[in-house]
Amino acid sequence: MGKLSENALKIAEDRYFMENEDWEKCSARVGEEVASVENGNRSKYESLFSAMIYDMDFLPGGRILRNARRARGSMFNCYVVPVGDSIEEIGQWKKDTLILWSEGGGVGCNVSSLRPRGALVKGKGEMVTPLPPLPHTWAVLMVPPVPRVKGKTGRLYASLEASHYTDGQITNGLVALLTGGEEVTLPTPLFNVFDSVAARSFAGLGGYQEQFLKAGAREVHLAGSGPTLFTLLKDRVWAEEIYWYLQQKGLESYLAETLAVID
Repeated sequence: MGKLSENALKIAEDRYFMENEDWEKCSARVGEEVASVENGNRSKYESLFSAMIYDMDFLPGGRILRNARRARGSMFNCYVVPVGDSIEEIGQWKKDTLILWSEGGGVGCNVSSLRPRGALVKGKGEMVTPLPPLPHTWAVLMVPPVPRVKGKTGRLYASLEASHYTDGQITNGLVALLTGGEEVTLPTPLFNVFDSVAARSFAGLGGYQEQFLKAGAREVHLAGSGPTLFTLLKDRVWAEEIYWYLQQKGLESYLAETLAVID
């Protein structure tokens, strides 16, 4: 095989290739680096691994494609970092997480160590009060075919101004609805500060937001730092209509629903 699609080539050039590399050279670099630990059989496995990657019979994770043989950067895609149940331990977790992020790894954590509902917060005299879950909801997600942006999260943060933030009233409103057992209706009290600046970072994103609205969505939000977009709906039929509209337009889209609470 060995031939990347136009879109895949663009992503590889933006994210994975070193200077003056193409797919063949990238495959050789990664194959040779991975085979470097094969004592006595290095040359054999260099060619095997390089060919396997080039032909796309097996593709390593993105961090391996990017960071193999680079002076800096981890070859692990994801990490699980433990977090303890104290201010000091949570602070250490944040520090460790920032360091790993700077090396290009994704980070997850197991929060089961955090104290349960009703527990006393040590030294603070407060009680832990978890929020009730969101009501059953349907979500339609769309991945717009816009150019990928290097360092997108940092770029989005850099474009924020003080006026883009709120005083917390939107989140407080959602908390009040959930704790009061009231219905969460459209427009939903959701807030992503990147919603207001994403269109400037992702060329053409505004047009896909408009298509989402034309499909029948009342509101469209950015998922994290994007460029994926989503809308939430209570009605399954309505969600399916929007999903099929986007599919018919040739847009990568997904239909999902929230899970019930697991005790």
